[in-house]
Amino acid sequence: MKLFQFDVTRENEKTILSLSGSMDENMKLPDLNVDSTTLVIDFNEVNFINSLGIRTWLSWIDNLNFPMLEMRRLRPAIVEQANLIMGFLPHNTVVSSIYAPWYCEDCDTEELILLENEKDYFWESGVIIEGLSDERQCNNCGSTSELDRNPKLYFHFILNNKKAEAA
Repeated sequence: MKLFQFDVTRENEKTILSLSGSMDENMKLPDLNVDSTTLVIDFNEVNFINSLGIRTWLSWIDNLNFPMLEMRRLRPAIVEQANLIMGFLPHNTVVSSIYAPWYCEDCDTEELILLENEKDYFWESGVIIEGLSDERQCNNCGSTSELDRNPKLYFHFILNNKKAEAA
């Protein structure tokens, strides 16, 4: 497993925190100064998270003081935790993109497809676009691949986050 690493950059009024590797007992998250309006956390290179990583994450995320959080490119391991653990994503969070796993039975290939807010789902209203198909053409063999998760369960955290905000 790849060791956890992070990189902090600035982009206009945003602080970008790019995470990579395994979110586990060796994970050290940075102390961030609130000198921008939005913190963007990019999970694109995160490949694993365990219970100790979750505990570290929850403690760290609870102590952030950014007015707005944006999370992008959530991998399935992160989506699963967001679905299981209330508070994994704070109430001031917008998820701008999520990877969803698609499986092709014909060539036995799993492919992660990036779904984007306001294109494939609407974060603000907690609605998955009705037209989001659970089938697509496999990029490997051209056959039909299917969403490899139950969409109501996989995207539950979007609706769950909206209910938590209302409470």
